[in-house]
Amino acid sequence: MLNWYSGQESIVKPEKFAPRNLDFVKFGVIVFIRRVYNWMKAAAPDIILEKEESVVGAKRFFATESGLAVFHSYFGAPAAVALAEALIAAEIKQLIVFGEAGSISPKIDIGEILIPTFAIREEGVSYHHCIISQYSIYSFRYLNQFQKTKLKPRLLEPPDWFELFRKRK
Repeated sequence: MLNWYSGQESIVKPEKFAPRNLDFVKFGVIVFIRRVYNWMKAAAPDIILEKEESVVGAKRFFATESGLAVFHSYFGAPAAVALAEALIAAEIKQLIVFGEAGSISPKIDIGEILIPTFAIREEGVSYHHCIISQYSIYSFRYLNQFQKTKLKPRLLEPPDWFELFRKRK
């Protein structure tokens, strides 16, 4: 259950932005890259709904008969959070955010799947779900399931600069 950690009333009411026609969706994926969205769309055999610009924070989405929906988010934390809030308010509580990033580290191979073990919240949009002293962590249950696949993801531990960043606060 998500909690509101402010003593003031929320300015934004996600339930007012929740999509009304997705009650059959059980699992959502939020992606930021059109290429990934198109790849997932091509892999989905039973698409029954596809719309552009109809869910706050999303450029487009499709949903399958089996209850999967993939949302192509606008870029940036505010848009992604608005989209996630709207989906949660629509009772889609199982969400995965799928992204990609570059790396200048020679320790990371091209195409390697990494699961971050930490997150830096600089924009402030996530502070109303998690008090400042709490850190974002990955789900052990999902990590264990994911590690049983052929993909073999690797945990990405915080680099040395992360400790310096935390002490700066």
